[in-house]
Amino acid sequence: MNMEPGLSEVRRRARYHALRGGPPAQVAQGVARTRRFLVLIFQLFVLAFLALHGFPGVRLLVHGGICLFYLAACRYPAGPVTERVKIRVLSVGLLSYGAWLANTGGLCSPLLPMGLGMLLPAMLIFETPRQKLAFGAGAVAVLIAVGLLSLGPAGALVAPLAPRGGHASLEFVALAAGSVLVTAAQVSMFWGYIAAAYDKVAVELGTRREELCSLGEDRTREIEGAAAMLAHEMKNPLASIKCLSAHLARRCSLDDKTVERLEVVSSEADRLESIVDGFLSLSRGLGELAVSRERLFEIAQGLLLLLDVRANQASVTLELVAPADLEAEVDARKIQRALFCLLMNALQASSPGQAVTIDVRAAGAQVQIRVVDRGEGMSGEMLERLQRPPFTTRPEGAGLGVAVARTLVEQHGGRLLYASTPGQGTTATIELPQRQPAREPAPRLVPDGLRARSEIG
Repeated sequence: MNMEPGLSEVRRRARYHALRGGPPAQVAQGVARTRRFLVLIFQLFVLAFLALHGFPGVRLLVHGGICLFYLAACRYPAGPVTERVKIRVLSVGLLSYGAWLANTGGLCSPLLPMGLGMLLPAMLIFETPRQKLAFGAGAVAVLIAVGLLSLGPAGALVAPLAPRGGHASLEFVALAAGSVLVTAAQVSMFWGYIAAAYDKVAVELGTRREELCSLGEDRTREIEGAAAMLAHEMKNPLASIKCLSAHLARRCSLDDKTVERLEVVSSEADRLESIVDGFLSLSRGLGELAVSRERLFEIAQGLLLLLDVRANQASVTLELVAPADLEAEVDARKIQRALFCLLMNALQASSPGQAVTIDVRAAGAQVQIRVVDRGEGMSGEMLERLQRPPFTTRPEGAGLGVAVARTLVEQHGGRLLYASTPGQGTTATIELPQRQPAREPAPRLVPDGLRARSEIG
């Protein structure tokens, strides 16, 4: 199995690291340094404050040693901050926090609120659940250790922090208030970093949206130009074919079989002209629906008669399974055009000796028209690509038949669905409502699933 990431995955990762590695990452590194020095400055203030109020000398030395350890170990390198550096800095900060708590009264320490400001950023900085879980487990272990130390003399709350006269001492209240203020400053900086990161994400998404809209407009102009050129190139030859076939059928002494064939030529020319109109739908509005109550069996039967010659040439059998009395409110000409596109694709995908089936059935308030072939089928990637016209697997194909069919079906308030299995064939399903609601002006067809706004006037 190929384990190399696909192009889309590579782009996704690149976008992720671009979002993390731009200005927000630099802001995060600056915020981390500011937080570290804020904590260090506050602890030096605590050290000086306790020294002035008679804190035990041994504990003062321990507190100062923890400050030196924190300063030396929480050093960011000059280059990019790696995951190893993040883990080291956060782990050292956690150990230092636990040591400061134990030295100033354990779980009764006035420095206890600082944990919120130190632990909260870790949940964002770590990228994987495993790292977050490990850090959380470490934090719990440190608190348990501090709690155990609180039971002995090493973690006891001593003067001047110990209560006096049954009330908290002024020194305890002062340090607790300072701890809360430092924590508030840390949380404020943390949320400032989050806001900066989301601002960059919003700018990035807006830029990508503009790029997609611009790309859609460019593709629309390309398809409109191709459709106009195709219509210009095909209109005149089609008119000549129709005129010549009609002239031969009227003026020449031909047998009935030849006259019948000339009539088929003329009808096929009409069909080609209808296809040209479908391409023109790419560069102008689709027009209003001319809805009437139609028998779907008759629409499908007429298509089978028109495609009978082509099916015989390809040695493919056309089958129709439909109740004769099933009706729906549709524009017969447009539904016939959509079915024609799907049937042509099914015929071209079928090998000699295979069959193409049109299956018409009722499905609640909807009707389904399924075009089933037994050809090679399509992969999931091809089915996804089919949603973005132009797409074709034939060198001579224009790749717009499915797009035209889908637009005509959606104009009826329906949808076109594809299901395919490689080696077993493809099923194209048209779902249509049996009754049509009031319609608004039809949209223009544009690629990539985008719809241009209807023109006013």
